[in-house]
Amino acid sequence: MRNINTFIATTASVFATGVRSAPCTVCEDGSMTKTPDKIVNAPNMPKFTCGEADVLTPILYPDELSDSCQLIHQFNTVCGCPRKPNDCSLCLDGSSVDSGSLNTELSAFASLFSYEGKSGEPPNCEFIQSYLHSFSEDTDFCAVSQRAAAETCGCPWSEQESGNTSTTTDNIFDHGASPGAGVGFAPPVINMGTAFQAFLGAQTRDEEAMLKLVYRIGCSFSIFASVLVILDNICNPKRMKSSTYNQIIALMAFFDILYGIAMILLEIPRPDDDLRNLPGEKGNMQSCLAQGWFMQLGGTTSLFLNAALSTYYVLVVGRQQTTGKSPLTKYKKYLVGLPLLG
Repeated sequence: MRNINTFIATTASVFATGVRSAPCTVCEDGSMTKTPDKIVNAPNMPKFTCGEADVLTPILYPDELSDSCQLIHQFNTVCGCPRKPNDCSLCLDGSSVDSGSLNTELSAFASLFSYEGKSGEPPNCEFIQSYLHSFSEDTDFCAVSQRAAAETCGCPWSEQESGNTSTTTDNIFDHGASPGAGVGFAPPVINMGTAFQAFLGAQTRDEEAMLKLVYRIGCSFSIFASVLVILDNICNPKRMKSSTYNQIIALMAFFDILYGIAMILLEIPRPDDDLRNLPGEKGNMQSCLAQGWFMQLGGTTSLFLNAALSTYYVLVVGRQQTTGKSPLTKYKKYLVGLPLLG
């Protein structure tokens, strides 16, 4: 039975902890956005505020190295995040787009923002201004974009300074041409579905629905296994009281259940409002924060309990075999107590 418990606990721990890296933040330096109430209008994405992005981004994208996180960083200056040195400005003189032109659509850029393999919606001047900040000022893409949009977006304009021959073409980015070929310059196409869905690499709604189903089934197995562990210990109260091993295993199972329930809900606790209008979202900001809290509580505590279990094996198996004595009694309170405090 002990071997079965160990197998179940280890399996549950894998579901609960996984491989963690630093979570994604809207601003690359980890700071909060400067304009939390600002509404972001990104092509092929529901509207959202910078404040919502601050809260949801670390939850939705736990890996700062993911493609989705890198995509968010390409547009983060729209929320007031710090700019990079020598970055590209839409206006040639380095000034910001005229306030009256921020929402002007740029059809020349629509082909750059695809969704489910199709050409995307045209972005506005404000969005392109922020997007260009992710490029260096000496790149071909910067120069071509300035020629395509600066005058339309109300920037101070000089034909001689820009060397422009056409500022109104709708085909300024020809993806059949080679990069750097003047008007036929072909920058990379941005898949906006990466930021909008981005669930385990899903590119379409059908893919996302299938992956979520599989993910929920996996979480259900983990919760079921943890429930069996707890029931097994409840049915043997004397063993539970006297065995440090069983106490650690029971705690691991309990926190795995908390983590699993939070994860199985996925998008359901997220705020349901007119700005985002995403399918499946039924909650509010409080339920979203509660989900994040239980995810962190369950996942982090399970990690510490795994360390406690490893320490238990060292004390009981390793030390007892070499010295004939087990110092378990001396360290028992630390093995159970410290993970809970952590």
